[in-house]
Amino acid sequence: MTYDKRSTSVTFLTTERLPGASGEAKVEQKKGVTEIEIELDEMKPAWSFGGDFNTYLLWAVSPEGQIDNLGEFILNGNRSKLNVSTRMDTFGLIVTAEPHFMVDQPSPFVILVNTDPGTSMRRPSQLVQLELAAQNPQYRFQRESLRNVPEVRGDVSSALRQAHVAVQLADAAGAGRLAPDELREAQESLYRAEGAAETRSPTDFDVEMMARRTVRLAVAAEKLALAGGALR
Repeated sequence: MTYDKRSTSVTFLTTERLPGASGEAKVEQKKGVTEIEIELDEMKPAWSFGGDFNTYLLWAVSPEGQIDNLGEFILNGNRSKLNVSTRMDTFGLIVTAEPHFMVDQPSPFVILVNTDPGTSMRRPSQLVQLELAAQNPQYRFQRESLRNVPEVRGDVSSALRQAHVAVQLADAAGAGRLAPDELREAQESLYRAEGAAETRSPTDFDVEMMARRTVRLAVAAEKLALAGGALR
């Protein structure tokens, strides 16, 4: 099943993780690339789950289980918009809660799943979702659902939270022993980002960029540690 050149409107079904949330997307294939414009509403910050969760990501999931991290939703109050693309032509879309924007596998915390519009895309099967969930580490959390958690109307930035958890996950993966220099660089980057946020000398944009750099460094350290552990 492939897309035609006409745009397809897609709605999303919420799960018990975040009842009341909603999503709509416009999907259109152009020259071998599928473009997706998606808007979410009635969202609550992912960090409300507690533990390791900090943000929401959009994933494309093929019928065979291939996955593509399409991007992060930056909340503005309880809403978010995202314009992304994928080279997949047959897939479903899911939104998950994640520790940070650079994870390469979706967590079991599925928030929204697309409905099947019949001609243009597939709703990810429950089997595929369960298989994906089984491949992932069980991240720490305090709540399984945000049903009774109030919405947040003000600042919902999670950049520093993501950076902090990314460094923790790298350390837990053994980076202190298997990639000590890389972990140290990530830790120093985190200290600088946190210090900048406290002094408020740089702009919010600067702090956000510093935090995202920290996530990249921590993920690099984590991957080195996991690769080193696998070779032992």
